This record gives sequence, C-alpha cells and structure tokens, in this order.
Amino acid sequence: MGSDYFQDLLQRYLDGDCTIREADELFTWLNSDASRRPMLHALQREFKSQLADPLAADVNDRIRKRLLGNARRQQPVVYRLWPAAAAAAVLLLGVGLYAWKRNAYPAHLPPAALTAAAPHDVTPGGNHAVLKLGDGRVISLDSAANGQLAAGVVKVGDGQLAYRKPDRVEEVNDDMLSTPRGGQYKVVLSDGTRVWLNASSSLEYPTAFGSGERSVSLTGEAYFEVATDKKRPFRVTVGDMTVDVLGTRFDVMAYGDEAQISTTLLQGGVRVSKNAASVLVAPGQAARLETSTGQLGVAVADTESAVAWKNGYFRFNGVDLPGVMRQLSRWYGVDVSYKGGGEKTYEFVGTVARSASLSSVLKVLEINGVKVTIQGKSLIVTP
Repeated sequence: MGSDYFQDLLQRYLDGDCTIREADELFTWLNSDASRRPMLHALQREFKSQLADPLAADVNDRIRKRLLGNARRQQPVVYRLWPAAAAAAVLLLGVGLYAWKRNAYPAHLPPAALTAAAPHDVTPGGNHAVLKLGDGRVISLDSAANGQLAAGVVKVGDGQLAYRKPDRVEEVNDDMLSTPRGGQYKVVLSDGTRVWLNASSSLEYPTAFGSGERSVSLTGEAYFEVATDKKRPFRVTVGDMTVDVLGTRFDVMAYGDEAQISTTLLQGGVRVSKNAASVLVAPGQAARLETSTGQLGVAVADTESAVAWKNGYFRFNGVDLPGVMRQLSRWYGVDVSYKGGGEKTYEFVGTVARSASLSSVLKVLEINGVKVTIQGKSLIVTP
C-alpha cells in the first residue's frame, strides 16, 4: 500500500473515523521509517504549550495543518495520548502502539519523557521462573545454562523449556513451573502443547502424558496452544473449575485478586465446567466464572486484550484504575496502595509496551490526573 492510502488513513484518524485495527496499522507505518521522524520534533514544540489546556478548540486544526500540510515532504511519527473525557482516561506508551478514543482532541506527551530514566525507577519484568522437578529438586531457570536440566527436560533458550517423551512409563513425574511477580516463561510439553505462563503463575504437569486424558493444573494466567489429539482430550484444572479441549488456542486468567476467572477462546472449542454447571465456548467468546457467587456464563470476548501480555504489551479496553494497577503490580513486582479517594472512577483504553520502565507508564497515568509515587518497590496512588 502506498503513502496515499496512509494519508487517507491519517485524515480519517484525525476525524475520528478509524477502527482500532486501522489505527494500529497507521502507527506501525509511521514508525517503520526513520525519515518520518522530523515532523515529530515540530509536533513536540507545537504541543508543549497545549498540555495545560489539551482540549483547546484549535488543537485538532493545528494537528491537521501540521500533518497533512507537510505530508508530501515529511512523514511524521506521532506519539498520541487521548485525554480524559468525563470520567474516562486514555493511555498510550511505546513506539508503534496506539491509544484510541473517538471524538476527542489529542494532547501530546513528548517521547523523551516516556523513555528518560527516573531516580529509583522499576524495570519491567522478564523471563524469570523456577522449575520444581518431581523428585523434589528445584532449579532456578534464571541462572541455569541452556541444555538438559533433567531427564527429558531441556532449557532451549532464554525463557523457554521443552520436554521429550521418556522411553519408559515409570520415568514419568509431575513437574511444576512457577513464575514470580515480574516473570514469564514458555514451556513445550511432551505432546507438543505450547504454554506461555504469565507473571505470578504456576503450571503443574506430567513430564509425559499417558494413553488417556492429558491433564495439567494452573494458578494465575497462561495461554495455551494445545496439540491436537482426538484420542486424548486436554484438560486444564483451575481449583474446582475445569477446561476441556481437543486442539485449540485459549487463555485462562485465574488470579486470586480478580473478580472473575476468564477462559478466552481464540481457536477451536472448549467446555468449561464447575460442579454441575458447564458451558460451551466458541472462538471469540469467553467463559467467565464469578468467584464471589460461583456463577458461570459466556460472553463476547476482547481476544486482543486477553492475550496482549503474551504478545509483549498491556491492552486496556475500558479497564478501571485498580484493574490497571493490578496488572502493573504483577509485571513490575510492586505493591500498590491508595491514598485519599482511591474510589475515584477512571476507565482506561489503549496499549502499553511491557518493555517500558515503570516510571514511563506512570507518566502517562499522571497526564490523565492520576498521581503515583514510587517508594522502593511500592506505589502510592492518589487518584
């Protein structure tokens, strides 16, 4: 697609007529060539004076003149933050990522402010995990070298384990892979099923599956790509809830501090059960179990948000402030407390790179009126 297509896309974006997917496509293109950066500096200078009054009536007109008037000569890279409207706030961080809210005037946060190091900053999480073997041995995967760790299990790279089916059934044990706050890891089970484990999570599984059901146990959150085997159904157990599949792609989020356990299906089909209740889930849907009432139901899912963590970013689509802070707490390994009016209502929409430092994320929150102070590994939030 040529530049004319993206200029049209840019015009529609400014007019509030883009879909989220089109906005993502636009920002990816803007960031794909360093020659498009000069206009960025002009935009920064233009909008420093506008930050105090981001809803000034002429801001959108100035953007349109700056961008479209120079489009043929310079292609800009735009860092965009859609500000609060009523009780809503919109969030952006990361080159090539976007935040979107229709019919709002834009305000700009200079990219330097997003990347500059801050005193006592907190770095993002990474590939951290501990492997507990069936014989009781515990291996820190952070320090373990690549190669064979035990019979049938190999560390194949940073953040990745793989299992081989043993020659004899008596060699089968139950292993457990656990991630701390600020950790993530990927494991390929002996049947070829691939599992991505999010922060503060654990997965217990056999080193090899027998001829019957393939069963694993989960706490926290994981994304599964299950190897198809019609003769051996795959089952994920989360407390007294089960997810039964044949071959599929899905995410299970079961953190103890969340109000729901969600099973979001991307491909295939699953049945989610708790006690006598069960529901069938189709692609694009999520089974949701209310932890307070035990009520189980099915709803249309935001699949992009459900698996964003696995793809390297946070995606917020109408998430309240405590919901945002819970995700930040797990990934950056910090404790969160509220001071003076923690009940104030916010609703965040947008994407944030998980590779960003914590102070960078907090700067985006602050421009929407949320003050957050870092004290060691603690965050104090003043909404």
